[in-house]
Amino acid sequence: MENENTKKPKRPYLNKEVLPIGTERAVYSIVQLAAYLDLSLRFVSDEVAAKKIKAYKVGRAWRVLHTDVLAYIVTCETNE
Repeated sequence: MENENTKKPKRPYLNKEVLPIGTERAVYSIVQLAAYLDLSLRFVSDEVAAKKIKAYKVGRAWRVLHTDVLAYIVTCETNE
């Protein structure tokens, strides 16, 4: 049996320790990016699908560079 302390969380992306901080880790998964930007996973996925956020497919997963996140934020600020 697993000890209560050794169980993995059901949604580890909500754990702030799992998230990349600043540019130390310059590549985000879609789930990490949603948590980092404090947006829903669905919204971030839709933005990637609409090519508003530049992303790269690595195997079955999508990855987003930190510089592309900054570019997206700048374009959002200029569109307001």
